[in-house]
Amino acid sequence: MGLACFEPTIWSLMFFTQATCIPVLWQVHLQSQLVPLIYFGVTYGILRLPLSKYSQTVSAPACLYLLFSVVICYFCVSLYDRLARSQFAASREIEALHQQIENISVVDPLTGIANRRRFSEHLSQEWQRMARENQPLSLILCRIDFFKRYSYICGESAANECMQRVASAIRQAVKRPTDLVARYRGDTFGIILPNTDDQGARQVARIIRAEVNALEIIHPDSQISTYITLSQGVSSTIPQRDSTEITLMITAGEAWSEAKANGGDSIIFKSVTKKAESSNPDEMFSGDSIG
Repeated sequence: MGLACFEPTIWSLMFFTQATCIPVLWQVHLQSQLVPLIYFGVTYGILRLPLSKYSQTVSAPACLYLLFSVVICYFCVSLYDRLARSQFAASREIEALHQQIENISVVDPLTGIANRRRFSEHLSQEWQRMARENQPLSLILCRIDFFKRYSYICGESAANECMQRVASAIRQAVKRPTDLVARYRGDTFGIILPNTDDQGARQVARIIRAEVNALEIIHPDSQISTYITLSQGVSSTIPQRDSTEITLMITAGEAWSEAKANGGDSIIFKSVTKKAESSNPDEMFSGDSIG
């Protein structure tokens, strides 16, 4: 028996099956086939050993058939590879598009922080989680003082830039990955602080105040400062299963109202009460201006 059994039809069939069933680059298939081809060449061409027990030579038609089979197979493999690459690229583009759409749906386009939808979802999730773990949940609602006047005097472009800088300063002050900074509406921001009691929330509010004041954005018509300032309402509670996050929202909103009534640039803390659940948090910010 010869050292190798060279049957072009069987060899081409095996190669075509391998090339179409194994999803690798066509260059890999080519390299894998160089080994037996070199072996055949050395065995018969150099050493002149028999390739088959049935014959001592390889006929010219067999060689042509082999060459034709190789060309056809590699053409098919190359086409298969291009189609696979195109399909993979298309799926990646679709996945990236879906991710982009999802990000747009939960991110405020002006400031780049979470929008109101994400804020509401996160607050509800953290309320339920803190209720299960019996841990405190705190909320800060803050609003830029006299922002309507600033927008009217300085213009929309300056107002948008101011909003972006304030949002960035707040995000800089809130560092934990579980916390969330969101643009609640207009010139109002919401900061959700899981596992944070009243003392911790007040400390975060003071850091936010310092960060915003450090911006030194000049306000040409503020009644309390030369620069842009914030009024902040802070509330904290241990969520209960028989209540909802609305109680925390309303209480933080009431605290913000007191901070605004004090003239602005202040921080007010208010404890959660059960009666707040029947109120509407949007009523407190009905006069918001859009930045």
